[in-house]
Amino acid sequence: MAGTRTATLPLGVDVNAEFVSIVASDAAADGFVVRETHTLAVPSGDDETLDRKIADTLRTIVGSLATKERRCILAAPPGEVVTRTFRRPPKMRRSEADRAAALEADTIVDWPISERLVALDPIPGKTEEMLLSIARNSTIERIVAIARAAGIRPVAVDVPACAWRRAVPGATRYWTA
Repeated sequence: MAGTRTATLPLGVDVNAEFVSIVASDAAADGFVVRETHTLAVPSGDDETLDRKIADTLRTIVGSLATKERRCILAAPPGEVVTRTFRRPPKMRRSEADRAAALEADTIVDWPISERLVALDPIPGKTEEMLLSIARNSTIERIVAIARAAGIRPVAVDVPACAWRRAVPGATRYWTA
């Protein structure tokens, strides 16, 4: 008897000072299946030990997972990422859009260029609009270090609105307006 083939997808991970959440999913021929979801509160404490407490909480969840998958997509903390709609003129090449987005970021945040990351993501169904995201390098480095300390391997960091789409390719076809 033939079984349905599935492949594990990277874990979807959301961390902040109050809680940690993980979603484990598998890809299947007809879409995807959410296998597990876990959320735990981060114990309260001082700022000096916060990252260790977040990593410990994340490690606890990871240790309880039935899946052996350790790749993950991290959702950047919403309060530490600035997002805007970026309108790109028809026929503008991606490389030109990336340069224009970096210039537009200068008008949105006052962080030095060397201290920020700028990303453009397509918006499904909107060919002339993209999502412009700006984050401090230190924010991304911090959550990646927390994930690694918990024993998981980040493969991408995204804004919360896009992390699910990146973790579960094709999920947008299940969304309704």
